[in-house]
Amino acid sequence: MRVHCKIIVGCFLGLIGTAAQSAVVTSVEAAGVYTTTNSGAITNTFNDGTCGYANCGTAGSFAILNVPTSNGQSASPLGADGKYLTVATTPSGEATFELGFNAKYFGMLWGSADSYNTITFLNGAQPVASFTGSDIFAPANGNQISPNTNRFVNFVFNGGDYFNAVKFSTTQYAFETDNHAIQPVPLPAAAWLLLSGLAGLGVFGRRRTPA
Repeated sequence: MRVHCKIIVGCFLGLIGTAAQSAVVTSVEAAGVYTTTNSGAITNTFNDGTCGYANCGTAGSFAILNVPTSNGQSASPLGADGKYLTVATTPSGEATFELGFNAKYFGMLWGSADSYNTITFLNGAQPVASFTGSDIFAPANGNQISPNTNRFVNFVFNGGDYFNAVKFSTTQYAFETDNHAIQPVPLPAAAWLLLSGLAGLGVFGRRRTPA
Protein backbone atom coordinates (compact mmCIF):
# COMPACT_ATOMS: atom_id res chain seq x y z
CA MET A 1 0.00 0.00 0.00
CA ARG A 2 1.30 3.46 -0.87
CA VAL A 3 0.26 6.67 0.84
CA HIS A 4 0.99 9.92 -0.96
CA CYS A 5 1.44 13.50 0.17
CA LYS A 6 2.50 15.64 -2.78
CA ILE A 7 3.80 19.16 -3.20
CA ILE A 8 0.99 21.32 -4.57
CA VAL A 9 1.63 24.59 -6.43
CA GLY A 10 0.49 27.37 -4.12
CA CYS A 11 0.97 25.37 -0.91
CA PHE A 12 3.10 26.62 1.96
CA LEU A 13 6.73 26.69 0.84
CA GLY A 14 7.80 24.95 4.03
CA LEU A 15 5.59 21.94 3.36
CA ILE A 16 7.20 18.57 3.92
CA GLY A 17 5.50 15.75 1.98
CA THR A 18 5.71 12.09 2.91
CA ALA A 19 4.83 8.88 1.13
CA ALA A 20 5.25 5.23 1.95
CA GLN A 21 5.88 2.31 -0.39
CA SER A 22 6.40 -1.03 1.31
CA ALA A 23 8.89 -0.11 4.03
CA VAL A 24 10.21 2.95 2.17
CA VAL A 25 9.32 6.42 3.46
CA THR A 26 9.94 9.54 1.39
CA SER A 27 10.13 13.11 2.56
CA VAL A 28 10.62 16.39 0.71
CA GLU A 29 12.76 19.09 2.28
CA ALA A 30 11.63 22.70 2.42
CA ALA A 31 12.45 25.02 -0.46
CA GLY A 32 16.02 26.25 -0.28
CA VAL A 33 17.39 23.02 1.22
CA TYR A 34 19.64 21.60 -1.49
CA THR A 35 21.69 19.00 0.41
CA THR A 36 21.01 16.19 2.84
CA THR A 37 20.34 16.79 6.52
CA ASN A 38 21.40 13.19 7.29
CA SER A 39 24.73 13.50 9.10
CA GLY A 40 25.56 9.82 8.55
CA ALA A 41 25.29 9.92 4.76
CA ILE A 42 28.00 9.74 2.12
CA THR A 43 27.54 12.63 -0.33
CA ASN A 44 28.45 13.22 -3.95
CA THR A 45 28.08 16.59 -5.67
CA PHE A 46 29.51 15.33 -9.01
CA ASN A 47 31.80 18.35 -9.00
CA ASP A 48 34.84 16.12 -9.54
CA GLY A 49 33.17 14.65 -12.63
CA THR A 50 32.80 11.15 -11.16
CA CYS A 51 29.95 9.03 -9.81
CA GLY A 52 31.53 9.09 -6.34
CA TYR A 53 29.76 6.48 -4.23
CA ALA A 54 28.89 4.18 -7.15
CA ASN A 55 30.35 2.25 -10.07
CA CYS A 56 29.16 3.97 -13.23
CA GLY A 57 31.42 2.22 -15.73
CA THR A 58 28.48 0.34 -17.25
CA ALA A 59 25.64 2.47 -15.85
CA GLY A 60 23.97 3.32 -19.16
CA SER A 61 22.86 6.62 -20.69
CA PHE A 62 23.97 9.52 -18.51
CA ALA A 63 26.20 12.59 -18.47
CA ILE A 64 27.74 14.83 -15.83
CA LEU A 65 27.28 18.43 -16.96
CA ASN A 66 28.43 21.82 -15.78
CA VAL A 67 26.15 24.29 -14.03
CA PRO A 68 24.52 26.29 -15.53
CA THR A 69 25.52 24.84 -18.91
CA SER A 70 23.15 22.24 -20.31
CA ASN A 71 23.37 19.91 -23.30
CA GLY A 72 20.25 21.31 -24.94
CA GLN A 73 17.95 18.67 -23.49
CA SER A 74 18.49 19.14 -19.76
CA ALA A 75 18.93 21.93 -17.24
CA SER A 76 20.68 22.06 -13.90
CA PRO A 77 18.47 21.60 -10.82
CA LEU A 78 17.56 24.79 -9.00
CA GLY A 79 20.18 25.16 -6.27
CA ALA A 80 22.81 22.99 -7.97
CA ASP A 81 26.39 24.22 -7.77
CA GLY A 82 29.27 23.02 -9.92
CA LYS A 83 28.12 19.95 -11.84
CA TYR A 84 25.05 17.75 -11.95
CA LEU A 85 23.90 14.35 -13.27
CA THR A 86 21.50 13.96 -16.19
CA VAL A 87 19.85 10.79 -17.50
CA ALA A 88 19.47 10.15 -20.41
CA THR A 89 21.55 11.51 -23.26
CA THR A 90 18.99 10.22 -25.79
CA PRO A 91 15.24 10.98 -25.91
CA SER A 92 14.69 8.11 -23.48
CA GLY A 93 16.97 5.83 -21.52
CA GLU A 94 18.21 4.70 -18.14
CA ALA A 95 21.32 4.41 -16.00
CA THR A 96 21.88 2.00 -13.11
CA PHE A 97 24.49 2.86 -10.50
CA GLU A 98 25.77 -0.14 -8.54
CA LEU A 99 26.92 0.64 -5.01
CA GLY A 100 28.93 -2.41 -4.04
CA PHE A 101 27.30 -2.31 -0.59
CA ASN A 102 23.84 -2.39 0.96
CA ALA A 103 22.23 0.93 1.82
CA LYS A 104 19.15 2.09 3.74
CA TYR A 105 18.96 5.78 2.81
CA PHE A 106 19.19 7.78 -0.41
CA GLY A 107 18.68 11.49 -0.92
CA MET A 108 19.00 13.76 -3.94
CA LEU A 109 18.24 17.19 -5.27
CA TRP A 110 15.60 16.38 -7.89
CA GLY A 111 15.57 19.00 -10.64
CA SER A 112 12.67 20.04 -12.89
CA ALA A 113 10.75 16.90 -11.92
CA ASP A 114 8.71 15.31 -14.68
CA SER A 115 6.00 12.66 -14.52
CA TYR A 116 8.08 10.48 -16.86
CA ASN A 117 11.13 10.43 -14.52
CA THR A 118 11.43 7.23 -12.45
CA ILE A 119 13.86 6.28 -9.70
CA THR A 120 14.04 2.57 -8.89
CA PHE A 121 15.91 0.95 -6.02
CA LEU A 122 17.23 -2.56 -6.58
CA ASN A 123 18.54 -5.42 -4.50
CA GLY A 124 20.67 -7.19 -7.05
CA ALA A 125 18.47 -7.41 -10.15
CA GLN A 126 15.27 -7.27 -8.10
CA PRO A 127 13.41 -3.94 -7.87
CA VAL A 128 12.41 -3.22 -4.26
CA ALA A 129 10.83 0.24 -4.67
CA SER A 130 10.08 2.65 -7.49
CA PHE A 131 8.85 6.25 -7.60
CA THR A 132 7.91 8.54 -10.50
CA GLY A 133 8.00 12.30 -10.46
CA SER A 134 4.24 12.31 -10.01
CA ASP A 135 4.57 10.18 -6.86
CA ILE A 136 6.54 13.00 -5.22
CA PHE A 137 5.51 16.24 -6.93
CA ALA A 138 2.20 17.69 -8.07
CA PRO A 139 2.25 18.73 -10.75
CA ALA A 140 5.43 17.08 -12.02
CA ASN A 141 5.54 19.36 -15.05
CA GLY A 142 9.28 19.84 -15.51
CA ASN A 143 9.36 23.49 -14.47
CA GLN A 144 13.07 24.37 -14.36
CA ILE A 145 12.86 27.40 -12.07
CA SER A 146 10.00 26.66 -9.67
CA PRO A 147 10.81 25.45 -6.13
CA ASN A 148 7.73 23.24 -6.42
CA THR A 149 9.53 20.96 -8.91
CA ASN A 150 13.09 21.39 -7.64
CA ARG A 151 13.45 19.92 -4.15
CA PHE A 152 15.70 17.69 -2.10
CA VAL A 153 13.98 14.32 -1.66
CA ASN A 154 14.80 11.65 0.96
CA PHE A 155 14.13 7.91 0.64
CA VAL A 156 14.42 5.95 3.90
CA PHE A 157 14.27 2.14 3.99
CA ASN A 158 12.90 0.87 7.29
CA GLY A 159 13.05 -2.53 8.92
CA GLY A 160 15.22 -5.05 7.14
CA ASP A 161 14.73 -3.61 3.65
CA TYR A 162 17.73 -2.25 1.80
CA PHE A 163 19.08 -1.64 -1.72
CA ASN A 164 22.45 -1.91 -3.45
CA ALA A 165 21.77 -0.21 -6.78
CA VAL A 166 19.84 2.85 -7.94
CA LYS A 167 18.34 3.14 -11.42
CA PHE A 168 17.29 6.43 -13.01
CA SER A 169 15.06 6.16 -16.08
CA THR A 170 13.10 8.53 -18.26
CA THR A 171 10.93 8.19 -21.35
CA GLN A 172 11.75 11.71 -22.54
CA TYR A 173 14.55 14.26 -22.01
CA ALA A 174 15.67 14.29 -19.12
CA PHE A 175 16.10 13.26 -15.44
CA GLU A 176 18.37 15.78 -13.68
CA THR A 177 19.69 15.34 -10.13
CA ASP A 178 22.49 16.58 -7.91
CA ASN A 179 23.90 16.31 -4.38
CA HIS A 180 23.29 12.60 -3.99
CA ALA A 181 23.50 11.27 -0.43
CA ILE A 182 23.58 7.64 0.64
CA GLN A 183 23.88 5.80 3.94
CA PRO A 184 25.18 2.21 4.06
CA VAL A 185 23.51 -0.42 6.19
CA PRO A 186 25.64 -0.75 9.36
CA LEU A 187 27.20 -4.12 10.04
CA PRO A 188 25.45 -6.10 12.80
CA ALA A 189 27.24 -6.21 16.14
CA ALA A 190 27.97 -9.91 15.59
CA ALA A 191 29.78 -9.11 12.35
CA TRP A 192 31.91 -6.48 14.07
CA LEU A 193 32.81 -9.02 16.76
CA LEU A 194 33.78 -11.54 14.10
CA LEU A 195 35.91 -9.00 12.25
CA SER A 196 37.55 -7.94 15.52
CA GLY A 197 38.26 -11.57 16.37
CA LEU A 198 39.82 -12.23 12.98
CA ALA A 199 41.92 -9.09 13.30
CA GLY A 200 43.06 -10.25 16.73
CA LEU A 201 44.04 -13.65 15.36
CA GLY A 202 46.03 -11.92 12.64
CA VAL A 203 47.91 -9.79 15.16
CA PHE A 204 48.52 -12.82 17.38
CA GLY A 205 49.84 -14.80 14.41
CA ARG A 206 52.21 -12.01 13.45
CA ARG A 207 53.58 -11.81 16.98
CA ARG A 208 54.42 -15.52 16.94
CA THR A 209 56.24 -15.29 13.62
CA PRO A 210 60.00 -15.53 14.15
CA ALA A 211 61.99 -12.51 13.09
